Amino acid sequence: IASIPTVTKSLIQRVKCRSLETKGLQRLIPKGGGWGFFGWHVVKSHHKHIIITEGEYDAMAVAQCLSDIEDVNHKLYDIPAISLPNGCSSLPVDLLPQLERFEKIYLWLDNDKSGIGNCEKMAKKLGLNRTYIVSPEASMKNPPKDANDALRQDSNLIIELLINAKLFTHEKLQSFNDYKDEVM
Repeated sequence: IASIPTVTKSLIQRVKCRSLETKGLQRLIPKGGGWGFFGWHVVKSHHKHIIITEGEYDAMAVAQCLSDIEDVNHKLYDIPAISLPNGCSSLPVDLLPQLERFEKIYLWLDNDKSGIGNCEKMAKKLGLNRTYIVSPEASMKNPPKDANDALRQDSNLIIELLINAKLFTHEKLQSFNDYKDEVM
C-alpha cells in the first residue's frame, strides 16, 4: 500500500491509500476531507510556472527528471510539479485561486480517452491563454501513456514532451494566420 498525503498550507488535508498492484483499489482518509494538490508543499512564492499532472506518480516522475536540470537558464529550471486531487476530471473550484498567480501552466493528463477528453475542460478552467498541453505527437512510435510511463521509457522524453507542449487550441478554432493568405 502506498500512502500519498495531500498537503495544503503545511497541513495534511487527506491521505490517499492505494494498492501498488491495482490502481483502482484506493481509499481516501478521512472520507469527505478537504481537497488539495499533491506536491503543493514544494511550490514557492517565486514560481511563475507550474506543471499539473493527472496522478501523483506522474508528478513525482516529472519532479525527478526536472531536479537534474542545473542550468538556471533552462526553460524548465525550477518548475514544480503537482497533481490533480483525484484524476483527470478532478479540479475543485475552491482550488482554482491557488493557481491564479501562475503565468504558464503545463497540463499533463494521461494519453488515454479520459485524459484526452478532459483537456479542454481543464484548460478552460485554468485559462486558455496560459495552459500548455503536454502530449506526445500523434506520429510518435510507442507513445507514453503518462509521465511515469515516459520516465520508464527514457527520462529525456519528459523534458522533450514538456518543451514541445502547446497552448490548448480547439480543432474548430483557427487563428488569423490560418486565413492570412486567403484574406490578403
